[in-house]
This record gives sequence, C-alpha cells and structure tokens, in this order.
Amino acid sequence: MLKESRKELAELLGAIPFLPERINPPVTLISPAYPYVVIETSTDYVANYAITVVVARQESELANDALDDQIEYVLDHLPSDATLNDVEVPFLLEWNNGTYLATKINIERPL
Repeated sequence: MLKESRKELAELLGAIPFLPERINPPVTLISPAYPYVVIETSTDYVANYAITVVVARQESELANDALDDQIEYVLDHLPSDATLNDVEVPFLLEWNNGTYLATKINIERPL
C-alpha cells in the first residue's frame, strides 16, 4: 500500500520515487515525510510525503525562476486526493559533491 502510493505519486509528477545516489537536475524526488503514516480513523491511514524539487546550477535569477516553474508544475499535477500542507523556503541542497537550489513540497495522501 505504501510502496504503490509512492510510486503512483511519482508517476503522476514525473518524479523519482526514492532518493538516488546521484541526481541530474532538474529533478523531482519523492520521499517519506514525518510522520510517515498517521491513523485517520480506526481503518483509514494517511501517508505524508516530501516532494523535493531540485533545479540545475545556473545564475541565481534563472535558478529561482526555474524552481518556481517546477513548483507550479508539481502543484498543478498533484492527484485530487492529495492535500498540500506547505511549500518550504528554497534552500541550497548539497548532493554528491554538488550544490543545487531546491525546495520541499509537503503533502498528505490517504492510503
């Protein structure tokens, strides 16, 4: 149920459903968020996901514009059963000896 939900979400967003060893931005990554699973009712659960949007290295203004474009793409393509919790402030992501502009979009989705 968790694995299928994460992979379906990644497919809808054109994202990678795990955190790879190497990235080639622009890229969108899906990972569990805290708390990963919450009980809604005695039989229903909600999963929390962090959607990390990463843009390629480029001059600052272009990177910010590219990040905004990717955020809008994700927001426009979220499944109808997903609830947007927030979009975090952009930050510099260090990944495998590279530094990229990124942000996290936190959502919840019923299982």
